[in-house]
Amino acid sequence: MRATPLVSALLWGAAGGLWAADPDGEALVRRVFEGPRSPYRGEITITHWSGPNARAEEARVFVQDRGTYRYEYLTPAGRVGRVVVAANGVEHVLRPEGQRARAKPLPSPLSPEKEWALFLSNYRVSAPTRDRVADRPVWTVELTPLTEGKPRERWWFDDGAGVVLALRRYGPDPGDASVVRFVQFEPVTRFDPRLFEAPAAAPTTDTPAGAVAPRVLPCGFVLKGDRRFQTQGATVTQWTYTDGLTVVSFFQTEKPVRLAPRGRLAVVQEHRGPAYFTVISDGSEALLRRLCAEWPDDLRAP
Repeated sequence: MRATPLVSALLWGAAGGLWAADPDGEALVRRVFEGPRSPYRGEITITHWSGPNARAEEARVFVQDRGTYRYEYLTPAGRVGRVVVAANGVEHVLRPEGQRARAKPLPSPLSPEKEWALFLSNYRVSAPTRDRVADRPVWTVELTPLTEGKPRERWWFDDGAGVVLALRRYGPDPGDASVVRFVQFEPVTRFDPRLFEAPAAAPTTDTPAGAVAPRVLPCGFVLKGDRRFQTQGATVTQWTYTDGLTVVSFFQTEKPVRLAPRGRLAVVQEHRGPAYFTVISDGSEALLRRLCAEWPDDLRAP
């Protein structure tokens, strides 16, 4: 029996439905680690909750690639306040009048393959569901840590652009969370390079740490980078660890450091021998103390 055009159309539609099955969650997240498919611009809202307190910001975003970007944070009146701009391996924070407030070298990124393998060993990815953000179709996935005390995240991923259009991060404390969400998003061909220019800066004083820290810490963290720099007349040494998603920073100083309340960030401070250590992350305090327990009392020179 010869199929009628209507029956043929229904059969093709059913087959197309089978072929267009929802993608695997891990495959989607893997593409995030590969970076955006083209430059883009947009506007975002950023909201942080810490217990009963909340703080919100808006910003204009211009991204050429992972290491070349410009964020213009807006005042409540809609004017440009501070600006964060990065290019040529250096990130600058500019005051509203355009003067440079500070500059620091961007850390050397892990390769996408290494970062992905690290993430996959520390997090579980849910099956994706469909949604829309900034009037664009997206896939939503939940990222759940395999170790207690780490934040979990929910991503709204635009697979066509290769960009996470919304991200909600849940801290270990139920009262702590943050959301970054595009309200406008537009892929572009390229930007004028002058957009990423910053005022001439003095040569950076950053140098290698000068001491060998553990390459690996418990709970899946590996050393991503280190540096030694000057701030307010003091020498600070920093080691940065990542598990593919969550970041932990160890800071060593010669004198104790007084910190203002850090909101959703956990802070642990210890005094060991002649040095003072401050450890900061958006994981739990218990997680940081577990990492500190494995930190050596004396760091040897390389």
